Amino acid sequence: MDSSVFEPGSTWELRATPCDGGSEAEIVLHRGFRRGPKGRIASAVVVGPGTTATICTTLGTTNVNNGLNQNEEGGDGATTPVTVGGQEGRQTVQLVANDLNMYFQIDPRVASNEQTTAAFTITYFDAGTVGWTLQYDAFGGEAFTGALHVTNTNTNTWKTATVTVPDAGFAQRENGRSDFRLAAPAPITVHSVQMTVTGPNVLPINLCPGG
Repeated sequence: MDSSVFEPGSTWELRATPCDGGSEAEIVLHRGFRRGPKGRIASAVVVGPGTTATICTTLGTTNVNNGLNQNEEGGDGATTPVTVGGQEGRQTVQLVANDLNMYFQIDPRVASNEQTTAAFTITYFDAGTVGWTLQYDAFGGEAFTGALHVTNTNTNTWKTATVTVPDAGFAQRENGRSDFRLAAPAPITVHSVQMTVTGPNVLPINLCPGG
C-alpha cells in the first residue's frame, strides 16, 4: 500500500460474499502507521461505517497515492514533475498536438464498475488561459463524459476546483485502464486530487484523514 499514512509493507484486503441480493463486505487490514500526526489520526479514523470512501493523490517527483493513482499513459497522457508557487505538482507534456491529458485510476478494491456518486476536488496552478475539462467513466454512459470545465485566468496562484457527479462507474474504460482524466489542449499543472465516492458496494474507508 503506497501511502503517507501507513508504514511501507502495510496491506489491506476486501472480502465480499453475496447477501440478500447485495454483498456483505469484510475488511482485513495488516497495517503499521507512520510516525507523526497523520499516522496517529489514521489509527482511529481510517475505516468507518457507511458506504463512502475518501481517497486522494498528491503529485510531484514521487506521487503519494492513497487509493487513487495518477497513471502515466504514453503519448496523450505524459506528465513531468514541476515545482511552482511553492508546491510540487505534475504538468502535462505535449507529445500529441492539442491532446494533453492527466489520467487517474481508482483502486478497484474501493469502487469498481457500479454507479456511484463521486465528488472531485482538484488543486491546480492557475497559469495562462488554457481551458481544461474533467472527463470521467460514466456508469451506463460514455467513457469520457465531461463534468467540469475550467478556464485558467493567469493569476499564477494555486486554486481548487470541485465537481460532483451522480453516475461515476469506474470501470477503467479510459486509456491505460484509467477511470478519469483531466484533458486540455495545452499544459496544465496539478498538485493533488481528492475524492469522496459513495455507493452501495463502496469500501467505507478514509485514506486521507485531515485532507
